[in-house]
Amino acid sequence: MKGGTLEVLLVSAKGIGRTSYIIGKSKYFVILQCGNQVYKSKTSKGNREGIRWNEKFKFELPNFTEDYQMYLKVKIMERELGYFKNSGLVGETIIYLKGVIIEGIEKGQVQVTPAPYNVVLDDDTFKGQINIGLKFTTELKPDNKEEENIGNEKNEEIGVVYEPICKTLLNFWKVHWKKIFNENNNNNNR
Repeated sequence: MKGGTLEVLLVSAKGIGRTSYIIGKSKYFVILQCGNQVYKSKTSKGNREGIRWNEKFKFELPNFTEDYQMYLKVKIMERELGYFKNSGLVGETIIYLKGVIIEGIEKGQVQVTPAPYNVVLDDDTFKGQINIGLKFTTELKPDNKEEENIGNEKNEEIGVVYEPICKTLLNFWKVHWKKIFNENNNNNNR
């Protein structure tokens, strides 16, 4: 199967932050991994409404086979600011992409509006959600010339060569307009 480009829109998260801070405040960043490609988001402060990133990331995906499980791993990291500067894993989400990729290959492009995904903690419990949108676009490398040649070869075997309808109509209009202009020029010269 064809490969393509996966665009990931990292929107926001809510319900993942600590409720009380003893010393300092926290900022959050996200590490996105798809295959061997890894991206890190900007760092954003958390507040009562949640955390906002609004960033796009592009992953180039190679040729895809149906038995291969492609997924996007999203790790939310916390960076504590203040006297003690620590970074640690808040939680993670894994988004399986097989359905998105297959539909994208069939249609040429598929877009999933930002949706909430549960954040899984180290102890396999859920805490909060992260909103992520996806867009998969296939590589457009159609070999139309080869397909046309194959079709013409088959038709030549039976003695008929078919042209595309658009080309036939354009040739018809070209001939028709030439006749009109020639008749007008002949009438004007008389």
